[in-house]
Amino acid sequence: MGHEVLVSPLMDIATRDFSLDLDGVQGVLFTSANGVRAFADRLGAPPSGLRAFAVGPASAQVARDAGWTSVESAGGEVSDLAKL
Repeated sequence: MGHEVLVSPLMDIATRDFSLDLDGVQGVLFTSANGVRAFADRLGAPPSGLRAFAVGPASAQVARDAGWTSVESAGGEVSDLAKL
């Protein structure tokens, strides 16, 4: 039909260096799968006993794949994550 297809990403995810003091922390909230990946890339495996709360099923699955054993999903809405 005369159209030329061009594939170009609109976003590039770049993780900044960071450290976290997780002493006394009972759980972490993830609002995206990229957040889970950033945590895993910088801090490695999740500390034993630390719970993960994910905004939706995709980020929850990435958390499980990254080694989290206690993961709860809010179903996809940030407001539901706050309630959870």
